Formats: sequence, structure tokens, C-alpha cells
Amino acid sequence: MTALGITVVALTGELREAMELGDREGVLVSRAVGAAANAGLAAGALILSVNGETPESPLDFLELVRKTPSGEKARIVFWHDGEEHEIELSTDVPDIQRLREAEPKLQV
Repeated sequence: MTALGITVVALTGELREAMELGDREGVLVSRAVGAAANAGLAAGALILSVNGETPESPLDFLELVRKTPSGEKARIVFWHDGEEHEIELSTDVPDIQRLREAEPKLQV
């Protein structure tokens, strides 16, 4: 499941043990791109909360991001390299029509 440039997977017992996550709950980041990566989020991070709520599954992560009020940034707390971090990411979706108009036209 991917949202905000963040792809997450369910945290299994094997992953929890392999990554030494103890009893922390959340979803595991398998890939981060764009603003999420620029803010320091990377594969192997454990997302602990989105807007104060712990995602219990990849689908739950997506729903928590979608519930971010319009015009506000999603507040994501994650555990990585033995430390807790917090970032805020915009949930604004670019206007597709505006993007299409801005694309260079191919000339044949």
C-alpha cells in the first residue's frame, strides 16, 4: 500500500525480530520517495503513528492518511536507527488538468 510516496507492509513477527523492533506497533516502510524520502523516511523505518493514531495494517495506514483534514499536513511519527522521528507531509494532490496543461507537447 502506498500513500504520500511511502510504501508500507504489515509488520510480521519475523520482520519484528529481524529488525529488532521489540513490541512497537505500526507498519514497516519498504520504500520512500519524494518528500517523504527528503524528510528522512527510508526503507526499514517503522511508522508508529499517523496524526496520532497507530496504523495496524497497510490499509489502515492509507485510511489514516486519507483522513487528514484538507489543507493540513499528515503528521507521521516513525522509528528508525534506534530513534523516534516526526515529519509532516502535504496531502495535497496536484490538479491533474493543471499538470496536463503544463506538460510539454510532443511535436511529430
